[in-house]
Amino acid sequence: MLDRMPNRRIVLALIGLALPIPTWGWGGHLSQRSYQQARRVLERGITAMGGETFFRAKTFWGRLRGTGFNQGQSLRPDAPYHTRPIEITLALDRIGHRLTEETATIYIGGTPVRNRQFLDLKNATGWTLNLIARAVTPLTPLGFANAMATLRRYPALLLHRALERAETLRWLGEEDSEGRKQYVITFTESDGVPIALFFDAETGLLTKSEVFGDHPIFGDTVTEFIFSDYRPMFGAKWPFRVIVRNAGEVVQDLEYVEILVDAPLDENFFLVPPDVAQGSPMGGPSSVSIAPLAEGVYFIGGSTYNSLAVAFDEYLLVVEAPMGEERSEAVLSELKRLVPGKPVRYLVPTHYHIDHLGGIRRYIAEGATIVTTPGNERFIRTVAATSHTAKPDALARAPREPQIEVFHGKRVFSDGNRVLELYDVGPNPHADEVVIAYLPREKILFESDLFNIPPVGKPVASDATRHFARKVADLNLEVAIIAPGHGRLGTMGDLQKALEQR
Repeated sequence: MLDRMPNRRIVLALIGLALPIPTWGWGGHLSQRSYQQARRVLERGITAMGGETFFRAKTFWGRLRGTGFNQGQSLRPDAPYHTRPIEITLALDRIGHRLTEETATIYIGGTPVRNRQFLDLKNATGWTLNLIARAVTPLTPLGFANAMATLRRYPALLLHRALERAETLRWLGEEDSEGRKQYVITFTESDGVPIALFFDAETGLLTKSEVFGDHPIFGDTVTEFIFSDYRPMFGAKWPFRVIVRNAGEVVQDLEYVEILVDAPLDENFFLVPPDVAQGSPMGGPSSVSIAPLAEGVYFIGGSTYNSLAVAFDEYLLVVEAPMGEERSEAVLSELKRLVPGKPVRYLVPTHYHIDHLGGIRRYIAEGATIVTTPGNERFIRTVAATSHTAKPDALARAPREPQIEVFHGKRVFSDGNRVLELYDVGPNPHADEVVIAYLPREKILFESDLFNIPPVGKPVASDATRHFARKVADLNLEVAIIAPGHGRLGTMGDLQKALEQR
């Protein structure tokens, strides 16, 4: 059965099946010489860390604590970014072919997050448990692959993965880093992602992994995991500090506070608690479902992010462009099918946070005017001018200047029949400028990140939620339906229940 699984290579690496070192076929071809040199560097790196000490361990338990830097998730687009505490725990059971990673943090606006992600490595399945909302959701194949990518922060798993993918090993060259020579090799993941590995030329230790690719906001982007502060541990060496950089900026700075090897693991860490709600897996970026909330008003879901589309006499207005190009392309395609003959003339991002703005370039390419608040204009123009050569999107293929309309406080759209009101309800604890969209006749309100309503489980009221509730009351908005940027449709009753709980 294992041979038929799409993620078999990943599974074999993590459950600890070592591969024999070949002694045949050394040839004079360039690709062979590149492979041979990279293989020597990798094997030296594994030996420098302690050989099979970590690779053959039956169990591994590690806990990291540190700081997250809210790149693209702060009160305003410009640095310095706000920070948050992070704690990450990894439990790896090689005998049972399973692992769990739990992350705890508090996002800006006072939103607590504690998620536990379980991976069944033998069957390439898993689930995510939201310990705050008390709800569990199965992982899709894409979710499983994304979860596997986060494990690059663990050197033993990363090097063993490179060894298992040995046929893709290639020598890149030498590079100086902070005055020390590095030997750089690369291997290619089964999903086609090339990963560069940097080894200290003197010690042989892994100092960094690097992935180059396309980012919806930053364009051509390098993501780095930097390993330092190696210390003796169980007869081997382990880097006690891990720094994550994205687009040249530090986004996480973590240190190990606990490491256990071949120690008994808490079985409950791998099990779904009996008292949690059961959710359904969400679709990927291209999964679009559209539900009419009223005539000409559409709630766009199908993934972990939602949008709103409103039809006027001659055009459509869309609120929110989350995720990236793929999501925006899917939404636009579905809207053209559902409401033919009406172009998307306006896009309204609720706030600048990059997960909610990631698909904006596709709307700029479509010719839509971006309606936003003053503090976001420069950021949007920067995003529109970003270079995307690794994976050219629609705007890269046909560049055009963004059309941006800035409003202060309130902006009203009307065609004499339908009215849509935009309000900047900032400064909010989540963002200095954040827009809500309100349809007074239909009594529908769309907001993002101010009140998340999970598909199953309990909604949580953050500081941002309390501020949002006060603003709705101050504006005297009569609301029958709350359409959130995350989760299911709700009511003011859901909001009130969340506010009553701590």
